[in-house]
Amino acid sequence: MSRAVDLTAAAARFTERRLRVRPVDQSWQERAWAFYDNVPEVRFAAQWVANAMSGARLVAGRRAEDGTIEPAPDGHRATELVTGIAGGPEGQAQLLGDFGPHLVVAGEGWIVIRPSIAQGHVSGEEWRVLSVAEVTQQGGKLVAEIDGIPVTIPAHDPDQPTDSAAPVAIRVWEPHPRRHLEADSPVRSSLGLLEELHLLNAAVAAIARSRLTGRGVLLVPKGARFPTSPAQGDAEDDLLEVFMQVAESAYKEP
Repeated sequence: MSRAVDLTAAAARFTERRLRVRPVDQSWQERAWAFYDNVPEVRFAAQWVANAMSGARLVAGRRAEDGTIEPAPDGHRATELVTGIAGGPEGQAQLLGDFGPHLVVAGEGWIVIRPSIAQGHVSGEEWRVLSVAEVTQQGGKLVAEIDGIPVTIPAHDPDQPTDSAAPVAIRVWEPHPRRHLEADSPVRSSLGLLEELHLLNAAVAAIARSRLTGRGVLLVPKGARFPTSPAQGDAEDDLLEVFMQVAESAYKEP
């Protein structure tokens, strides 16, 4: 039987109260997502973690003094709350799997919970995983882009009554050791190497294209004359045009 592995990350609900600290620079996340789109190794690592996380099972419990987890009994309020996350085990597997790439690439993501309203009452909840590019802060509110539609999420005030019909946004991130509020990820420490790999791939592609368009050297004797077309009177220019046509054909149809 395999040993359970702990997967930890920080999580915080979007609240109205904010500490006055230096803004967190997360500009590197755009580069990280670009490598996810262009470098197969990054995508493979992200999908591997996503598949592993989708196989996890959420349970309510507490850690005993010997380090083991004591599950909460059936009927316990904590058990009911955990069971209802994302609509049940299938939704939880999808939720965890969707969040895997965010922890690997950007080290950060958002979980947005939208209540479903039927006849003036909350009938269910919709759980969505969004990237940092899909959630922006505007004043004291968040605006999340869900299926191309902006959804306004009000800030939570612990001192005020909770509106059960309002959507909720939870930021989940892997804290950086230097600054807890700043996200960290495996891709972040590999940005330099990934940039080098990208340049090397571009160089190889350029060499391959060059060989397709003009492989070898053609020696032309001095004083040689070439046939010209009626539209062009310079023999040398006419020959260069033929070479360009051949190179273009080789590039389009290798």
